[in-house]
Amino acid sequence: MDVGLGNRVALKAANGSGKTSCLAAPLVLWWCAVYPKSQVVTTAGVYRQVKEQLWQRLAGWRDRLTGWTLNATDLTAPNGSKAIGFSTDEPNRFEGWHNDRLLMIFDEAKSIPADIWRAAERCQPFAWLAMSSTGGMDGEFAQCFLGKRKFWKNYSVTAFDCPHIKKEWIDMQIEQHGRDNPFIRSMIFSEFMGEDDGISPFTYSKIRFCKDNPPKRIEGPPVAFIDWAGGGDESVIAIRRGNVLEALIGWKDSDTMKSVGRAIVELKKANLKPSDVWADDGGLGKPMNDRMREMGWPIRRLNFGGRAYSDRYVNRGSEIWWETARQIERAELILPQDELMDAQLCSRKAKITSSGKMGLESKDEMKRRGVSSPDRGDAVCGVCCVRNDLGELTRFDSGNTGSDWLSEMQETSDGESSISGFDSGG
Repeated sequence: MDVGLGNRVALKAANGSGKTSCLAAPLVLWWCAVYPKSQVVTTAGVYRQVKEQLWQRLAGWRDRLTGWTLNATDLTAPNGSKAIGFSTDEPNRFEGWHNDRLLMIFDEAKSIPADIWRAAERCQPFAWLAMSSTGGMDGEFAQCFLGKRKFWKNYSVTAFDCPHIKKEWIDMQIEQHGRDNPFIRSMIFSEFMGEDDGISPFTYSKIRFCKDNPPKRIEGPPVAFIDWAGGGDESVIAIRRGNVLEALIGWKDSDTMKSVGRAIVELKKANLKPSDVWADDGGLGKPMNDRMREMGWPIRRLNFGGRAYSDRYVNRGSEIWWETARQIERAELILPQDELMDAQLCSRKAKITSSGKMGLESKDEMKRRGVSSPDRGDAVCGVCCVRNDLGELTRFDSGNTGSDWLSEMQETSDGESSISGFDSGG
């Protein structure tokens, strides 16, 4: 066993691979049994992970550990060895562990702050096991496989390496989300993701495939989404009827109030009513939506600062962009011929946090690298993931239905709907 020989071992493993129950828990007991008067320190990014995962597994051995004292998050072996589990974000609380046979176990190590890694280093552990599912490339755990690789013995376990994970389930996840989805690359293939990958939720090839292989037309009531803009950016109205996305309507006007008037004209031309229309309500959007209401158009609003329904995503906007990308990849939509739309969808990069959540680069970040604001992209993704019946989001893989989150809706006194959601990252 590499750890037993005093090595530093880094293990990146697929979700559900059993790293905590099959490796960490037995290792704690083995270490304490083999090395008298030794010390094991276990930690994770949050205390819940320590208590409810690793130490819950250790509790299952209690009846077979004659002479051992096993509590909620600490144990003492008959030979004087001890183990403890705790979590902290204060480096000074992590120091002070000193033992000739000190073993550090970092569970879900990608979520442990860099300061804690440095504090553990000062303890000079005899051996160290850092294990986790993968996330972004910017954390200390990722560096065990990258810049600091020579200091660690590296191991990788994919979902295909785990006989208890059914291949049918793996295939279903890949089919639902796509092979290049960061969630799949982490959960199934145990791959790190970073900005340098240049990954975008959309690709030209998938958009082209969707356009060349359109689905059967499905009729449905109209729904529209407005992405407001000021200055030199473009305000855009996207309209969808069933699974058909109509030609986008865009204009530029530095006078935001005139832009509101233009939007009303276009919505009337399309025979839409206020309840058919959604708009972003973040930043510039709020006063423009207020003006729409004053003009007799109390449209529905999306709060761009809202949290995602699924904890896989940084925010609601990331969730919506990835969901729309899957709809296009599955060729579920009839798309308009719009080269600017295609370019904007493909130009926005994904951002993966060190904890593995999927996000999007902000519009400011895009502009800093010379890429225009994805106004058409936001409008398209917005209209593809809302419906006109109580604002239900469509086809989310988290399993949520409209009734699951309907309580999140807040009806304002004038009857205007306000939904917490869709932070586009900009």
